[in-house]
Amino acid sequence: MIRNVEEIVGTWHNGALIQTGGKGDDEKIIQPASFVYATRDGVAWIELPDDGLIVTPHKIQIREGKVSHFGDGLMVESHSDRTYLFPFDRKDPGMGLHGHAIETFFNDLKLRSVHWHEERDKARLLVAKAIKDLKPRSPKLIAEAAHL
Repeated sequence: MIRNVEEIVGTWHNGALIQTGGKGDDEKIIQPASFVYATRDGVAWIELPDDGLIVTPHKIQIREGKVSHFGDGLMVESHSDRTYLFPFDRKDPGMGLHGHAIETFFNDLKLRSVHWHEERDKARLLVAKAIKDLKPRSPKLIAEAAHL
């Protein structure tokens, strides 16, 4: 397990690509994300729609499991599946629609003169709320949400 996942994902200033799904290629889903966060038991991210324009409410994904290094990214392994997270690389020509969504999101931030860290901190509050709402009676998750 990686000790400080937040230090790693906190440097992904260009967004991330998240691969979820089953074992077969047809079952795998790649989704662009604006921000990734460490949680006490895994990771969470803000999923971007294909056009990159965020509308409220944000779609927040949470994965619990063992987090480890995987290439230049991370892998979250639970008892039932694996999720792979990679920092978005603008130079990768194979990003297509996913790259467009991420580029649109970050271009929108620039147009609104919003700094990456500022927007990430605001989104962190949404992730904390989602964790609280997920299991409102769980003291562990409430403490975790307060930590975010």
